[in-house]
Amino acid sequence: MANVLAFRRSTSQPSTINTVSGVVASVGTPLTGTQTTSSFPARCVNLETTFDGNTYALKLTALNTIQIHKFDGAVWTVVGGPFAPPVLHTFTPICIHVVNNVIVALWSDVAGAGAGIRGARSFDGVTWTSLTNGTTPVASSFGGHSVVYRSAIWFATATGLWAIAPLHRTLTLSAAPGTPFVVGETITGTLSNLTAIVRTASGATLKVDTLVGVAGEFTIGETLIGSTSGVHPETVSVSALYVNSAPDTGNDAGLTGVTGPANLIGCFASWDGSLYFLQPKTTAGATKIYALNTSWSSTALVPTPQWTNTAFTGIPDVGFASVTNDGGMSSLFVNKIDQLCVLFSGATSTKIATATSKALPLQFTDVTTSILSSGLAAKSNLGITLYDDDRRRANNLQWLLIRDLAAASTYICPWDGTSAINIAFTVTGVDFMLPASRHGEEATFTNLSPSVRITSVSQPFPGRVRIDYKVRCSPAHPVDVTGEYTIDGDIFFPMSEGDGDSGSAGLTTSPSGNNYFFHWDAWVELTGDLENVGVRILARISGL
Repeated sequence: MANVLAFRRSTSQPSTINTVSGVVASVGTPLTGTQTTSSFPARCVNLETTFDGNTYALKLTALNTIQIHKFDGAVWTVVGGPFAPPVLHTFTPICIHVVNNVIVALWSDVAGAGAGIRGARSFDGVTWTSLTNGTTPVASSFGGHSVVYRSAIWFATATGLWAIAPLHRTLTLSAAPGTPFVVGETITGTLSNLTAIVRTASGATLKVDTLVGVAGEFTIGETLIGSTSGVHPETVSVSALYVNSAPDTGNDAGLTGVTGPANLIGCFASWDGSLYFLQPKTTAGATKIYALNTSWSSTALVPTPQWTNTAFTGIPDVGFASVTNDGGMSSLFVNKIDQLCVLFSGATSTKIATATSKALPLQFTDVTTSILSSGLAAKSNLGITLYDDDRRRANNLQWLLIRDLAAASTYICPWDGTSAINIAFTVTGVDFMLPASRHGEEATFTNLSPSVRITSVSQPFPGRVRIDYKVRCSPAHPVDVTGEYTIDGDIFFPMSEGDGDSGSAGLTTSPSGNNYFFHWDAWVELTGDLENVGVRILARISGL
């Protein structure tokens, strides 16, 4: 059973949808003052997430300010903002995600001058640091999809695809260091006490990532201490956030211009380490699938375009999709049997196609007749997203959340990857903003039953990784924990637990949280220096 996070625009009510019963339940009281008109993102967007067991919501107010709300199990409180736009500027929420155990909120700032991406991040959910980056103006996303990939957030707008890496910085020093920095070492700011890992060092320029510290930013004028190279007298003169200098419009410029608005009903999907983006067919252009350069890294600024229009076969026609509020949104996802799936709807019908071979060009097979119920296949202009509960790796569960504007209903459809897709529950209304997240940790309302937050990751000696974490549970129950890792950000595998840690069974908990650490003998599973390895600790109540 899972409770999917949702937000009901008509009542400004944060809610959950139970995947077993189909019951819609309120989470706290309505967030009064929320902007709910057509100017607010109205489709399936990632504007809610779970962090440290608490639910967070990114909202635009009727006063055009951005607020970040936190639900502590009883009430909603504003913990970030209000962030107010300058005169003649317009804010629009983009997404809120957890990136490497840091919660990050992003929104666009549209104006005649000085526009760009805005945001805030927090290491603890309480203290928020602004992320400000002036760039080429970003068009309002109005519900565009977003995904966490290689320590960055990719998100879709009508002007193209953007990436921002909230924990990466390019540091410019006052002079080239007399003693070189060592790639892979940890540096610490002498004033900010911020730490980061050096990824590249060239002259007076450092590219670093995995920022940790309450300050959130390096202090201009401070010196740095390297864990290997020692004290450096050179000072920090510039600390620049990683973000596209302009939207990536694709190698064919098809992600912008007249076909750009189709991005807002498109979808990202990661499959075997490759990131794809589906741009649905509209009156402005045909269906396209773009692939991100497999060499793309969020540790270095790279020229655009990094997205290539990729050839494919076998995706059937469903007519034109329309970019409208509460209207269609296509879903690109990987199912439980490792097939890349396209479930999409247009003016004439709804269809599903799957691909099994990862070689290019992608070859899809229309499986609508055998997989999709006739009732769903006959419907048009549906809005479709995937809720994927992968919190129990050995029992990954997937549901399709489908909005039917014509019937004023939302359908809950479980799918095991092989059986037919049928409607299990029908919920009255289509004004839900629903998640479209690959990982259940972000899109599930847990209310501290239980939750884990990683507080630090270190390497005491080669091959041994120490993961410090806090586990919370209300009411308090003993829990068992499992360590897992991913090398592509998509599929997780079990870690080999080393000796000398806190153990993994029967750990005591409390509502405020108990601290433990897990030893991963990474050399058992991995060899070499891998840049994008992700880790997570999962907790379940003992005996369940």
